[in-house]
Amino acid sequence: MNNKVPSFGQLYSTDYNIKSSVQMIFGSLLFQVIAYYGFEQQIVPPLVAILAALTVIGIIWLVTRYNLITSTFRDGITVTGKILDLETITSHSGKNNRRRYTYYGKFAYTVQGQPHEIRMRIADNPHLMGLKEGEDIELVLREEKPKTVFIKMLYLS
Repeated sequence: MNNKVPSFGQLYSTDYNIKSSVQMIFGSLLFQVIAYYGFEQQIVPPLVAILAALTVIGIIWLVTRYNLITSTFRDGITVTGKILDLETITSHSGKNNRRRYTYYGKFAYTVQGQPHEIRMRIADNPHLMGLKEGEDIELVLREEKPKTVFIKMLYLS
């Protein structure tokens, strides 16, 4: 179908899983270097083995998620859905009782005559991204996997 596919930079800034896997890879690599040069030699082998395993897991996670998103955009279809609900969850953490916000959206759409609803995490404040409850929205998906959905405007902005 040759549709437009998001760049790696767009994926990193938009997709929580891509960002987390990249941080996991580079974080564990950095700690491997620190462990090699900064700890006693008897501690290093088990620590480096654990960190190497985390690096491999991060790479597998990144490649799998990247392929899922790019193949969905490349080979998938665009359907028009409806924004049913936008939700902000506030949690408090740390000594300073610092606030942390997590955003979710609930969307309804139809694929091959079958109605679907999905709740998904959104990377940033949906109101700042131009999402409003009750409005139509373009969603990208593959017909054989109608529950794997991406918001077109967020990934291709």
